[in-house]
Amino acid sequence: MVFTPNPGGYHGRNALRRPMRGPKRDRWMWWRLGSGVAATVAGLIALLVFTSGRY
Repeated sequence: MVFTPNPGGYHGRNALRRPMRGPKRDRWMWWRLGSGVAATVAGLIALLVFTSGRY
């Protein structure tokens, strides 16, 4: 999955022209935050397993 910087911070095939409001925006923010944390944790664990497996 390729992350491209978009000034509005919108996803999808059709970029939204207006900012999201309400619970949908909050859920999207929390999902993005959680996915970022999960990716970081997975990367750290993979690095630990890789380094411990070599030595």
